[in-house]
Amino acid sequence: MIKIFDESTYPNDILQIRDQVYALPINIKNEIMETEHIRDYIYREINKVSIIQNIYKTLIVKLDYYCLMLYHNTRVLDCSTFRDNGIIFSNNKRLNILKGSMEKLNIDSDSINKIMDLIVQEINRHGSNGDNSRVNEICFYFDINAFKEFDKYLALFGGELLIYALDGKIDKELYKRIMKIGLPYIIVFSLPFKSLGKYIKEDIARYMIEDWIHLNILKDETNHLYSGKSEIEIPSKDIIEICEIKDSFKEIDDYYF
Repeated sequence: MIKIFDESTYPNDILQIRDQVYALPINIKNEIMETEHIRDYIYREINKVSIIQNIYKTLIVKLDYYCLMLYHNTRVLDCSTFRDNGIIFSNNKRLNILKGSMEKLNIDSDSINKIMDLIVQEINRHGSNGDNSRVNEICFYFDINAFKEFDKYLALFGGELLIYALDGKIDKELYKRIMKIGLPYIIVFSLPFKSLGKYIKEDIARYMIEDWIHLNILKDETNHLYSGKSEIEIPSKDIIEICEIKDSFKEIDDYYF
């Protein structure tokens, strides 16, 4: 299993591809060192006949044989839902989890029904606008430390969907109670590279080449704040670890509440 930014997890054939980046001709290394925007440079090189394009294409082919270790940010009342169900994106399943969480908190049935109606209206509003991109996708990150930059998704239950559905439409204290249901977690899971879509595969190969250039040629570091989306659900058997995160998001609480 590969962590794309952790060379210690690379199998030999991926290490050999990395070494091709380390062994780029001196004229290309000089170009890289004189380039201000490395990401733009890599993008140009992989879209024309070049050594870097060959490395990039080979990397995509080889990665198809492996699984990636990935990270999903979330907030839930009971993390056993992941052990039992995996990471799901069906609206009905997510709504059932939310309804069950509110019932466990002894929120009255009238409030629960109103909240559920508002959320369904928001889901339908997105669908009527042709904006269905978030319904059947699961977001993930490639570096566990990325959650420090995306902590809104750990601070608020249900994220933007619940903000849009409920903010200003229910009692303020009830709103805060709903948005702070449960605890934040990072779900570590495995996903076959071959199951990903074409564009995210291409992104991953670029991210890896960029990281290798920074490590070996530029001798510096780059951030790993990249994210991706899976169009398949993650079964419970592919959940590796469930990490509880300290629930302290004062700036976000001050902003939203």
